[in-house]
Amino acid sequence: MKKLAFISRGCIFAGFLYSFLSISACGPSRPEAAGYISLSPAVTEIIYAIGVEEKLLARTDFCNWPPEALNKPIIGSFDAPSVELISSLNPEIVFSAGAPQALQTEKLKRLGFNIISISPHTIEELLESFTLIGEATGRTSQASLALISLEKKLEELSVLSSQNSPRIYAEISVDPMMAAGKKSYIDGIIELSGGINAADLGKDYFVTGYEYLIKSSPDIILLLEPQRGREERLRHSLGPKGAGVKIVSVENPDVYIRPGPRVYEAVGELAAIISQYADE
Repeated sequence: MKKLAFISRGCIFAGFLYSFLSISACGPSRPEAAGYISLSPAVTEIIYAIGVEEKLLARTDFCNWPPEALNKPIIGSFDAPSVELISSLNPEIVFSAGAPQALQTEKLKRLGFNIISISPHTIEELLESFTLIGEATGRTSQASLALISLEKKLEELSVLSSQNSPRIYAEISVDPMMAAGKKSYIDGIIELSGGINAADLGKDYFVTGYEYLIKSSPDIILLLEPQRGREERLRHSLGPKGAGVKIVSVENPDVYIRPGPRVYEAVGELAAIISQYADE
């Protein structure tokens, strides 16, 4: 049975899930609003995936995919979007990424803007995001089709883990040295790809070190912040215990880090890496 079988198609018509969604539409009255602003790279990708990009008014500098999104105006950086620029565009909805933009979104709420915060922490929450954004933008049918397509791709790629599944350590930062833990979104990618997360602390992302890396006994080290000479430094630090460990710099870290419609690319790439490891 596929791992995603438990995700009911009924979620297409589900209501907003307040565990990671918040909406505010109170405050002083303003002229009639129109269009959306995305402060989240992942949400921007979903907006294009469901075909509502014509109403996307602006984005942050981090919202760089798909390439067509680069034609949209920028309203600031990911962690410091401009409240003034957003206000001047008078959007119907501002999609935020949650905590990193809390200061700005609180100001926007007080100004009466409708804020929808979407910050998936699991593959399941990512899939639910399609439904939520589809409902918010009035494109439920398009969101449904995009969601079904993504679920199908993931089901085709997913590999059941076994006792022989390799232990994978996903390094998301070099300085400080950080890993993706069991409660991270990346853990879901590792699981669907047929691996086991070697960074098994009950956290999402946490600071580690070479001692923890060695103790975690990884079979594969996935480098999500590629850096020249990183593999050599890791092998030197691992010493004899690093014999047989496969170290891979991923081609596109964004597909692993951003909880968006390109997640299937990450699952497919990691499944191929695991397959290569098994054949070596």
